[in-house]
Amino acid sequence: MRPTLAVRHWAGAIIVALLLSFLVYVNIPGTGIQDIIAAEQKELRNGREGLPDESVTESVFGAEEMAVGTDACEGHATEKSDEPSDSRLFAALRECKAYAIEHQSGQQQGFAMYMHTCVLLAVSEHPLIFGLGYDSLTYQRVNPNVVFVEDNADWIENRKEAGVTSRIVEYNYTTKISARNELLDDSEIPTTLLSVLGERWDFVLVDAPKGYALGQPGRYESIKFASLVPPPVSVCVHDTSRKIESMLFARYFGEPHDVLKQREGHDMMCKYK
Repeated sequence: MRPTLAVRHWAGAIIVALLLSFLVYVNIPGTGIQDIIAAEQKELRNGREGLPDESVTESVFGAEEMAVGTDACEGHATEKSDEPSDSRLFAALRECKAYAIEHQSGQQQGFAMYMHTCVLLAVSEHPLIFGLGYDSLTYQRVNPNVVFVEDNADWIENRKEAGVTSRIVEYNYTTKISARNELLDDSEIPTTLLSVLGERWDFVLVDAPKGYALGQPGRYESIKFASLVPPPVSVCVHDTSRKIESMLFARYFGEPHDVLKQREGHDMMCKYK
C-alpha cells in the first residue's frame, strides 16, 4: 500500500531536517560548509511551513542513531541491494554533498535546493529528470533507475562519453518562446510526451529545456507533462524565479508545497500529490 500524501509529506520533511543535521555533523574542514548550510537552512525553513525543526528530528531519531547511520554508509549508491535503505540513502547523500561542495561557485542550484533534489531522487523508484546536466553522473549514482530527457543530440553523446549509462530519451520540443513572459494557452501546448514517456513516474524534476531567451523551446511541454503524471508523485520545477515557469507552475499545480530559494535567482518550486 502506498503511503498517503500527508504521510509522504511529513516523512519527506523529517528526512530533509535529518539531512541538514547530518551535513553539519559530517562537516569537512576548510570548505566553509557550515556557514552555507546555516544560510540555506534559514531559507528552507522560511519556505517550508510546518516543517519540523532540528530538535524535533533529533527527538525522533536520536543523536546516537544519526551518528550510526552516517558511519554505516561508505561508497556510492550505484544499485539496489540488500543493504539497509537508510544506509543507501546516506551513501547517496554523501555523493550529492561531495558534488555540491566541489561545484559551489558554479552551481545554479543552492546547496539546500540541490540536497533536497537528491533526497527526492534517492527515495524514488521511478525518477524522471528533464535536462542532462553536468550533475547527471551524480544523479545516476544516487539512483541508477533515473531516466533523463534531453533535446541536444551532441550533448547526449558528450554525456555518454563522460560515463552516463542511464536511459536518455532524446525529444525535440515543438514550442517556442516568441514574446518575453508569454504564457501559451493550454490548448497550444502538446501532450506528445505522454506517448513518449508514459505515466509511471514518482519523481519528476523539470530543469529543461532552455527557456531564458526568445526562440528557445521554453518549459511548456515538460511542465504540462509533469502535471499529467498521476499521484503519487513529487514534482519540482527549477527556475521558477522566471515568469513563464512561475505562471506555468501556478496554472498546473496551484500553490507549491515547497519554495526553495537560490541566491542568484534560480528558485525551485515543488508539489507533492
